[in-house]
Amino acid sequence: MEKPLRQSLLIILLLGPAGSGSIWAETKEVPLTQIPLLGNYVMNKPVAPHLGDAAEFAIRLLQWSDTNRPSILKVQRTIKGETYAQEWGANLSYNPLPLEGVVDLMSGAYQQLESPRLVKLEISDRIELRQAPERLDLLQSLGIPVPFVVRNSGAGEIRVTVRSGTEGVKVQEEPRTLNAGQSLGWFVPVSLEGWTGGAVLLKLDAGDLSREISLPTRAWDSGTLKVSVLDENGRPTQARVYLSGPDGKSYTPTGTQPRITNGDYRQPYGGEYYFYADGAFEVGVPAGTVSLEVVKGLEYEPVAQTVHVAKGRARELEFRLERTWDMGAKGWWSGDTHLHANLFHDPITGADDRIKPKDVLLVVKAEDLNVAHMLACNSEDGYVYERSGSMAAQCPLGGSLRPLLNEEMRNLRLIRTHGLSQDQELRGTGLRGLARHHPSPG
Repeated sequence: MEKPLRQSLLIILLLGPAGSGSIWAETKEVPLTQIPLLGNYVMNKPVAPHLGDAAEFAIRLLQWSDTNRPSILKVQRTIKGETYAQEWGANLSYNPLPLEGVVDLMSGAYQQLESPRLVKLEISDRIELRQAPERLDLLQSLGIPVPFVVRNSGAGEIRVTVRSGTEGVKVQEEPRTLNAGQSLGWFVPVSLEGWTGGAVLLKLDAGDLSREISLPTRAWDSGTLKVSVLDENGRPTQARVYLSGPDGKSYTPTGTQPRITNGDYRQPYGGEYYFYADGAFEVGVPAGTVSLEVVKGLEYEPVAQTVHVAKGRARELEFRLERTWDMGAKGWWSGDTHLHANLFHDPITGADDRIKPKDVLLVVKAEDLNVAHMLACNSEDGYVYERSGSMAAQCPLGGSLRPLLNEEMRNLRLIRTHGLSQDQELRGTGLRGLARHHPSPG
């Protein structure tokens, strides 16, 4: 076992949904930052998608280890600052930018992003290639997102589409419209379906202009990792997992939510991709050398290992975690008093049923928390959510785990409450589908 790269550090900031579909769905629907949610609360609604799209694009560049991390985290802080300004408004001296100013700010943010994986283009009276990756790393039978940043230096609006120009290469076409002077970043999903080798040719259409881009490509064969995670007694246990392939990209099991530590509050280890495992997982990876690290809270020793995965083969691994401290025996208990289980609901569309109690429980156990204090937050109305008894009934806890279920409201009507147990008659998590989702405060 290698020495772990990072210490066992508690990094829960918010809770996201557990499920994730194909890479296409992940790119569109599952947020990795808070910005898409906070966009629901900005006063000037048209700025919200510009802030959210820029934040999500930037943070996803960190799935590659050779992306320049400081450039991404700097952009994230810029976006978070403007989002808060838009949320609280000029009446509190935050001086939010108008829509045109936000578009300009985000255009500059896209141009500040640094990653050797980026394809950068500028469009005026012709299409110029400003940056191209030395090589595309694509995985046979699995779509890989190729990041594009495009600047419209022309005088008018243009519609940009990326297409495949190579037989056996599939590109999901998702046109983008750019105003004059605007820069925009997005991922173009590319997959190999019968590709025989050589460079991948991509065709870029922008209004009446067209250009072909030839990108050297390596097609990785794939293998499978089957991993079990055991505690000191040899029983399956939940844990946080970092996993990267020989292509320098982070990988996550199908159906598992990828997560990342942001850096907008200068969090330690900002930019780290990871996921939570419920005792075991199976994941497809490029054949070659794969690095894993398994972490569980503050009382277990992190474990790191580098293994070789053969083409078309399954490699089985077992991680046995050793508890180095037993702080409970000394009267000390681990906990997090600021968990938001409802941060990915959408009060505008009502699509707030993606986070379930079992999702919360997985994260809490993986971080080895004895006390988990969940706070519903950022409600747009004067209602409170979910009486605590229903939540407790859906979380078979056992052992020393104790959930606290209360409110954090920032709508100037309700206040944050701490330290109230699950047995008290108080409102809790804001998880859709539970009893008394919207009871009136009284």
